Amino acid sequence: MERILDREFMRIECALEKNFEYLDRLDRMRDEAALREYNRLLNPVVPAGVSDGAKKKKAAPKNTSMYVMGLTTYIACKQLENVCARLGRVKRIKFYKDDRGGLKGDALVTFVTVSMLDAAIAKLNGFEIKPGVHITAKAAEFSKKEEEIPAVGPPPEPVAATEGADAVTAFLNEMQQLHTSAAEPSPVPSSMHSAPPPAIADDDTAVLETPSRSILLYNILECEGTSDDNCLDLEEDLQIECSNYGQVDRVQIFRDRQVVAVEFAALPSAIKCLEVMNGRWFGGAQIRATFDPSQPEEPEDEDTKLLAFLASV
Repeated sequence: MERILDREFMRIECALEKNFEYLDRLDRMRDEAALREYNRLLNPVVPAGVSDGAKKKKAAPKNTSMYVMGLTTYIACKQLENVCARLGRVKRIKFYKDDRGGLKGDALVTFVTVSMLDAAIAKLNGFEIKPGVHITAKAAEFSKKEEEIPAVGPPPEPVAATEGADAVTAFLNEMQQLHTSAAEPSPVPSSMHSAPPPAIADDDTAVLETPSRSILLYNILECEGTSDDNCLDLEEDLQIECSNYGQVDRVQIFRDRQVVAVEFAALPSAIKCLEVMNGRWFGGAQIRATFDPSQPEEPEDEDTKLLAFLASV
């Protein structure tokens, strides 16, 4: 019996000794791992080719923004948006405004890549954004205090606007003053057959187009001929086609002037027709659509006024 107890005691002693050795080995492994981690934090490994300055400070992000000056009108700003969209992917365009909300004439354009920025500056610096309006474009330099304002010199003086008018009204007033020599519009009788032909300018730039419910279509009669049958067919076709844009009051063909007048019941319908028909190809010729200067109509709201002028430029 004593012999059995001694063997059991020896077995337990050996098991405890092995357990102590195992625990001791685990403690040493934990200490070694903690020491290695501590040394790694004190002496980080630097990849080959990285300078000391790069370890302390991350590389500055590349500039992809361009500062544009000389945007004197609202239409010039809209044209800039269209041109930049064709030059590359644009993150955003910011137009700077004065205290009254009017456009100052400068903008900040941010592209996705530096190559797009370089191409845009090469294209837009000195570019004629609209007749008589040249803009200046250069890479934006941001100050440390406020990155939203590029430090490329003082912005140009804001364009003088009519007191109390917003940017759209100021633009329309400016354009009307440039064309004060245009002929006064004359009323058109309501009779369909006795109405005189619409006033036609000598060239495209002679008169600023005023919104009208009547649209003039050129380069259509030359393709169809001048016979009565052709005119009747053309009048019916135009009545059906233009009714897609709104209610059509009448379609008039002036064979002596080679022009067709389409009168709508509402101004927005005429604006939509002008947008679609101007530049459209018909019978091998390109249609030219304009507002009828003999039937001007002042839009009731600024949005309709702006849409009318955007459709005519």
